[in-house]
Amino acid sequence: MYIRAAVKILKAIAETRADFTKDCDAIVQNCTGAYHDSRHHFTMVYADYYFIEALYKLTGTGILLW
Repeated sequence: MYIRAAVKILKAIAETRADFTKDCDAIVQNCTGAYHDSRHHFTMVYADYYFIEALYKLTGTGILLW
């Protein structure tokens, strides 16, 4: 049940919020620190970290990022 939910979340991020091009300095786009702020489309380093860590854990890769 949890793995299916994780895959669903990661697919949604990859399809709607991820930018894997070299033109961008972050993978996960349109994050928010304060949604009600007028400028709420920021990139966040820890969003990239947790996204990549989740992909590694899901694939069983033994790479530890932390």
